[in-house]
Amino acid sequence: MVSAAATTATRRRAATSPAAHEAAVRPSWRRKRYPGDFDGIVAGAPAYNWTALAAQAVRNGQATYPDPQALTPLFTPEELKGVESQILEACDTLDGVKDGVMEDPRRCSFNVDALSLSAT
Repeated sequence: MVSAAATTATRRRAATSPAAHEAAVRPSWRRKRYPGDFDGIVAGAPAYNWTALAAQAVRNGQATYPDPQALTPLFTPEELKGVESQILEACDTLDGVKDGVMEDPRRCSFNVDALSLSAT
């Protein structure tokens, strides 16, 4: 007799196998014929648009490092820390507590033109 834990482990292993992708994407006779064998089907490799992700990474790199001959970023770590502290100072208390964490950054209507880019 097979224990419930062993059966669950077998199901998890099957769900992360290469066949799981096919079972999730294409109709599989196994899942139709033996639905009691599955708690559910989990595809371990969702379809991402890798080309778009790679292109966005290139664009981000070009924006961060505009001069390919000088690989220094637009902002130093000290300047970024200063920007972070200025935004937190302006928006931290929107949730009613000054704790160094913004609960919902979308509620922060910070004026970016007011930023001081000197290290603070």
